[in-house]
Amino acid sequence: MLYIIKHNINGLLLTFCCLSALLTGCNGNEEPEPIPVVEPQTITFAVDKTVIKSNDKEQATFSVSVDGKAVSTGFIIYFIDTPDKTLSGNTFATGAPGTYSFYAVYGKLKSDIITVTANPLVFAFTADTTLLKADGKSKVVFSATIDGEDVSNDAEFYYLEGETETAITGNIFTTETEGVYDFYCRYQSFQSDKTVITAFAIVLNLKANATQIKANGKEAVDFTVTADGEDVTAEAELFVKTSSGGENGENGENGETKLDGKSFATQQEGEYELFAKYKNKSTNTVNIAVIPSVIAISASKTTDLKTGDIITFNGVMDEKHDISSEMTLHIQHSGNNETINTQSFTVPERGQYSVYATYGNKTSNTLIFNVLPSSIQILCDKSYILFDGYTTATFTVNVDGKPNADAEVYQYTGDATDSLLADKKFATEYTGKYYFYARCYGLKSETIMIESLPANFAKSVLATEVVATWCGYSPRFLLALNDLHTIPQYAEHTNIAAIHAHYADDLYSSDIGSDIGDDERWTLNVPWAEIDMRSTVDYPPTAASVDRQSQLQMYTNPAFAGIGITSHRNGDNLDITLKIKLDKTKECRVGVLVVEDDIVMKQRLYPYYDDDHTDATYIDDFVHHGVATYKMPGYDFRIGKPLGTLQAYEVFTESFTIPLNKVTNRTVNFDKCRIVAYIMTYEYERNVVNNSISCPLGGSVRIRYK
Repeated sequence: MLYIIKHNINGLLLTFCCLSALLTGCNGNEEPEPIPVVEPQTITFAVDKTVIKSNDKEQATFSVSVDGKAVSTGFIIYFIDTPDKTLSGNTFATGAPGTYSFYAVYGKLKSDIITVTANPLVFAFTADTTLLKADGKSKVVFSATIDGEDVSNDAEFYYLEGETETAITGNIFTTETEGVYDFYCRYQSFQSDKTVITAFAIVLNLKANATQIKANGKEAVDFTVTADGEDVTAEAELFVKTSSGGENGENGENGETKLDGKSFATQQEGEYELFAKYKNKSTNTVNIAVIPSVIAISASKTTDLKTGDIITFNGVMDEKHDISSEMTLHIQHSGNNETINTQSFTVPERGQYSVYATYGNKTSNTLIFNVLPSSIQILCDKSYILFDGYTTATFTVNVDGKPNADAEVYQYTGDATDSLLADKKFATEYTGKYYFYARCYGLKSETIMIESLPANFAKSVLATEVVATWCGYSPRFLLALNDLHTIPQYAEHTNIAAIHAHYADDLYSSDIGSDIGDDERWTLNVPWAEIDMRSTVDYPPTAASVDRQSQLQMYTNPAFAGIGITSHRNGDNLDITLKIKLDKTKECRVGVLVVEDDIVMKQRLYPYYDDDHTDATYIDDFVHHGVATYKMPGYDFRIGKPLGTLQAYEVFTESFTIPLNKVTNRTVNFDKCRIVAYIMTYEYERNVVNNSISCPLGGSVRIRYK
């Protein structure tokens, strides 16, 4: 059976339907007893608060009771203002302020209406100050609250420049730029009113501890920078106006140069303007006057200097700043300039030195000093020489270990004045020990000794031949002795002289032949020849056979004398000076002949088979050498001029003049003439030749030694 119960509550009709089914027993004919249905009679709708904040957080919680008993399910809460809108659950929160009405329905029961008011939120934007210094340090702290709750961490703070928003990070504002700032705060849908912040300028001041320094790069001005009385020097930057110059900085902008530190020093004279910057703001300008600076140097030693000495230089700037290790030394010597960056200088050589220093653009005084050499040494290329007069000892002088051309070499004589060797060479014709020393720049060397030793004279034999142009046998001697003159291996130790017999029909007749006179030894045996007037040449002669005899004489009759010749042709006169030296004390004579070579003249010739001279012929172009033409006047060429006894190793000179008279039977070619001089001694009961020498007419030859 179905029951529908209607109950009006507060004028509302509620309908309840009940269905009851009764089951019958086994007989099925009995009807079941009905179950009574109890209908709800009342509904109570309540809320824990009727006023909330419109913050989407605070809630109003509803409760429903039916017939005095709370129910948690089976009811629906409706919004009055919005049909069919129900509340999910039994709580209500909103972010929109306003008044909200609700009712509840449980079955057929409908509750009374409950009104909940959502009050609007109070949004507050505040600053802890509206004034700050534009120093980048002072700050404004902003706060944002919703109904007193701090939401600063989630809020956005910004200021407007025209229509441009500039947000700050966080809620703290600092600036280095003075001015008025309009600040706002935004939080979710809330927008604050304007808060005005004023940043006022800081007062910067630049002070210097001096207004004048010297241009030495060391004396400095120190600067202090304050901001509103607070020392900010460490954070400030110092600048010098570029138009003023400046050093030890880097180029800046707008005609300024940034300095590295907070002090200013320069080596450049002039007026300087300096200022500082702090937080992009410039201070006042300070004027610094940089006046001239003076540097001076001194030396550890300037007198009695010698090579190898070490001189230490000290430099002082403005009488108080030591610049010794920083200055540059300039050393001038012998036209050379040297620059060094050390304090000490080792003097390398003698002479005058000029030294000055530079430091930056400053130049010091100049020191001038003279340096003498520390050592002098005399050297010689020989420790002994021969007494030949031309074997030379050559000296060199080292000053401080280097050859010096200005040094002078002296021979010690024991007299008041020693002998200066102008060319630094020494030769002598006397034996003995000789001592020498050198002088240079006030120094005197040690004395060294050179010994002059005896030498053996080189020997040249004199081959004299007595011949005649009319003698057909003479060519046999002439040809042999001509070879001795022309073949070098013979000529180097043989001098020839052809004596023509004094007969009128001899084409070479001269007064030399008259010395022979009637001496049968010289006249009856024409032709014939002798070596050194002591050994007769074998017949028939050849160059080789005569040379063998010459070599024998050189061995058995060695030279004990030497001859040197100096000659000068003076018009028709021949001036001759002989220099003679012996290696033993002996009585000597000297002879001189002037002989002519390369004479082409007629010569009679006997063939070898013509014993009776029937086939004799004349050769028109026969060449004659060594033709004796002139002699020492007044002396027989066979005897010579007596010199007396000459002492061993002494040098004897003999000077005389030979008139070059015209020869009647031919013209003498003086370019083909030679002087033959010879030393003679008395041996074997006659005068014999010991040594001979030859030189061109007008020429010279020294004494020859082996």
